[in-house]
Amino acid sequence: MEQGTPSTSYTDRMQTYDFKKVSATAMGPVIGRAQVADIPFANEILSYLQERSQPPSEEFLTGAREHAPFFEARFKAVSRLLVEHRATQVLELASGFSPRGFDPTFQGLTYVEVDLPGMIEQKREMAIAILGAIPAHLKFCCASVLKRDELMQGLTHLPKEPVAVTSEGLLRYLTFDEKAQLAANVRHILGIYGGMWITPDIHLRKWAQERKPRSGVDWNFSAQLGRDINANYFDDFGHARSFFESCGFQVEERPLLEGIRQRLISLPRASQDLLTQLQERRIYTMTMSH
Repeated sequence: MEQGTPSTSYTDRMQTYDFKKVSATAMGPVIGRAQVADIPFANEILSYLQERSQPPSEEFLTGAREHAPFFEARFKAVSRLLVEHRATQVLELASGFSPRGFDPTFQGLTYVEVDLPGMIEQKREMAIAILGAIPAHLKFCCASVLKRDELMQGLTHLPKEPVAVTSEGLLRYLTFDEKAQLAANVRHILGIYGGMWITPDIHLRKWAQERKPRSGVDWNFSAQLGRDINANYFDDFGHARSFFESCGFQVEERPLLEGIRQRLISLPRASQDLLTQLQERRIYTMTMSH
């Protein structure tokens, strides 16, 4: 489905799928970001989780380290745009174990992390363990990004000023119906507060088909997720743009590596396939169309 309106059967499907399965994929970016020395608190978060979690397989660890250039580029590209646009309020959707809210760079703004209750509970405990207390600028919201009433609860304490909504590593796990529902929710937020939606989650089908990780790990997580996500990928950038435009957005498309390439510590370690993909990847900044 490529239109901005979810199908009539969408609600039933959303209620039957357990999105906690997607939360289980959050460890990959944690491992990947921890390979990068200049991402604040990335190592502390990995150490915290390693002390409290069953260690992943060696194959998974190898695969996550192979993907470190991707996780680093995605993270730094979003951070760069937040700084460039001088965001004062950030709403990070499906935040997982992202360290950005801990970063002193962003302590001068209001940073709201949104995720499912189990993940938010872990993140609160993690913040206290690593930082000593939850910083005043950091807020947490227990919500499904697909449920507007839950999502809006995370914004009740924010002034009616522009908000930067970010989603990093989320969209490939959502069907096109679910993407459209998420887009409608984000558009509703921007209609009230103003601002923009920043996402590097423009995954093309060809990249999934070309992916040949040396670790042999299934990075589509098919068995773990209990759903086939191959159908969730965009055909090409034209398809992605038309999809978001049909959802009521104006799209600014920029290279993922723009302005950050020289800062990517792990980039020299990227395989040629991954390097080519990173050079092709894009990050979208979207505002409401009128």
